[in-house]
Amino acid sequence: EFSTIENFLYVENEIQVWSNDSIYCFNKNLQLVSIKKNPLVVSSDNISSISHIGNNSRNYYLSNGSGDVYDSTLKRISKTNNSSFYNNSSSFIHKDTIYKFGGYGLWTSFKRLVYFDFNNGDWNYLNLKNPKNFEGLFSSEIVKTEPGEYLVYGGDKLNLENSLLRETNRNIYLIDFKKSELINVGTTDISFSGRKINFEDGTSLNLNKNSITILDWKNNTLKKYKTNWTHRVSLDYRIFMINEVIFYIEKNNKGYVLSSSEID
Repeated sequence: EFSTIENFLYVENEIQVWSNDSIYCFNKNLQLVSIKKNPLVVSSDNISSISHIGNNSRNYYLSNGSGDVYDSTLKRISKTNNSSFYNNSSSFIHKDTIYKFGGYGLWTSFKRLVYFDFNNGDWNYLNLKNPKNFEGLFSSEIVKTEPGEYLVYGGDKLNLENSLLRETNRNIYLIDFKKSELINVGTTDISFSGRKINFEDGTSLNLNKNSITILDWKNNTLKKYKTNWTHRVSLDYRIFMINEVIFYIEKNNKGYVLSSSEID
């Protein structure tokens, strides 16, 4: 049980709870395996903004907004000074390269796709053709549907007349690396509120207080499951799924606890 939780991550088969100046590591049975000091407590202004991205061969931590990149030991490897410009951009890995799509900063939506260059420690633009009238997105989700193809859904965009206001994005876009193009593939009236998990098989899970929805982007299908436990999930933190079990943070009268539930 924790009085405060700054971050909740799943890294290399390890469930991590970041609380105060420590990182508590648990296994899939919710057994505490180790406790280690968090080196980012003194170097990062907001450790709650740190996210993990990786695959079987590489694991990294990213900072929301600043563009900072850390290796698996939480040592900073980036040299970027793009402070507060990639706020709520969407990160993903394609062919062992880290990409960021969209985001906002200085009252402006970011319309570009950037990638991290491990040689110079900075983010570079990728020449990607955008659809007409595309004004940029932030807080969107990205799911791989085919090799070299990634769907972009959900999130928000800035109001064209007042950049202090945001609007829900209803468009679905496709990042096509083969064509070096961002393609507008349609619109949706689905509400993507809640916590999401995007899988390598081209499906996405959306969890809210009342239900779980599974979207199959390849087959264009949606299945909704009523639950008797998702009301306990704190949507302030990420969720993770391992072998049909959802791991999440639950808030009670005393603080926060790490919990898990099987998909009904």
